[in-house]
Amino acid sequence: MSSTQKSLTEVFDEAIQLVEPVIDELLVKDVDPRFQELQRHHMKAGGKRIRPVISLVSSRNLGGEDSEVIYPAAALEILHNYTLIVDDMIDNSPMRRNSPTVWKQFGRSIAECVAWDYASSAYQALGRSSQAQILLDKISKTLKIIGDGEILDILFERFGREDDPYVVENRFKDLTIKDYFEMAGKKTASLFATCSEIGGICARGSEKELACLKNYGYNLGIAFQIQDDFLDTFGDESKFGKKIGKDIEERKASNIVVLLALEELNDNDKKDLNNIFIKKEIKDLDVKRAIELIQKTSAREQALSLAQEYNKKAKVYLKDLPQNEWNNVLEEITDFVIKREK
Repeated sequence: MSSTQKSLTEVFDEAIQLVEPVIDELLVKDVDPRFQELQRHHMKAGGKRIRPVISLVSSRNLGGEDSEVIYPAAALEILHNYTLIVDDMIDNSPMRRNSPTVWKQFGRSIAECVAWDYASSAYQALGRSSQAQILLDKISKTLKIIGDGEILDILFERFGREDDPYVVENRFKDLTIKDYFEMAGKKTASLFATCSEIGGICARGSEKELACLKNYGYNLGIAFQIQDDFLDTFGDESKFGKKIGKDIEERKASNIVVLLALEELNDNDKKDLNNIFIKKEIKDLDVKRAIELIQKTSAREQALSLAQEYNKKAKVYLKDLPQNEWNNVLEEITDFVIKREK
């Protein structure tokens, strides 16, 4: 498939048409027919599929064949959605992409079993690659890094989880911007980095090319997370697919917009915002008040500026990769990430 004269939307659509049947094939492989629809529920809600697209385009940039990267790309999307199923249970999230989450639809026990199958499907996919051992090592390491990031994200919460003794004892008392970037780097950017790097590995890229792709993906992932945080506070709920202010409702101080606002608010307003985060029950009016306090600051503009900064950093690494149509697509993806509304 050539990207010549195609819009980014067309490139995405065509890439998704390649990977989607493979994802479905993997999810139901070796699963009792009675339970296959349980596996499909989460994926049916849709999603951008940006991670497998990044793998496919990264491979094409280096002259790789789709047949070499298609199963690893599918594995990465399945693995990403595995983390979302688990994350929804951790955060008690009832909706994702305007659809009930797996645990909300079927119950926690079934959701745990579905997540189990998603992880298995991802590893089955990697086993089909001619470079299976290298890819398995990469994916395994990335999943552990994501797990570390998830733990940090939980420990950054201001209140709650009183029945989790480790969280209560080890919760961060003070949170810095540096802490935020460590968490975002692990929980989000590490998988983006692996997606682009694996695309390069499947194309037999050089050590320098793989390093460029990995760094490109990492910075893209940070920009993606900043935009996610921005949309959680200032987005259009009908487009975002999740409730606006959900990070506030979940007492997540690990949102860059919240952290930037806390650095700028006067003492009284800062106290008001912090008090919302430690309330036993956060209601819609509390979320509205928190957003009003954030809007008193320049956090909105600062967050957008940071997203642009990481967008530019990602593009720097494209300069040392082959300058072809697929390099242009990778550049377009970086712009899409910080302009998206969902």
